Amino acid sequence: MVWAVIFGLVIFIIGLVGLIRVYLRSKNWILTEAEVYSHRESRSSGENSSTSYYELIRYEIKGKEILKHMSYSTGFPYAIGRVLPILYNPHDKQKIIIKTFSRMYLLPLGILLCGVFLLYGSFMMP
Repeated sequence: MVWAVIFGLVIFIIGLVGLIRVYLRSKNWILTEAEVYSHRESRSSGENSSTSYYELIRYEIKGKEILKHMSYSTGFPYAIGRVLPILYNPHDKQKIIIKTFSRMYLLPLGILLCGVFLLYGSFMMP
């Protein structure tokens, strides 16, 4: 039982730290708009093949245009020309994140909830 509590607590803390980092990004990074300029397709091979899309985002900071390929993929591409809210790091303008709930909060919130359920389950064990 002790190991289950420790494991649940570690998972909970990882999720909490993730949420704190996202919160700090939303407060300290700068909000602007970006346009989906194009995408790059990547197809996996095999029996269960799938296609992933990596967006090329165009945004402007102080009159300077920046193009950035997103480092993570989506299963469904954003439409070319679509304007998206992004946050960028004022110290490194190439570090950006699309400001949506799923891109910012879903993963750390899911990890935090897994930690809660693990802690709850560990206390309910006989």
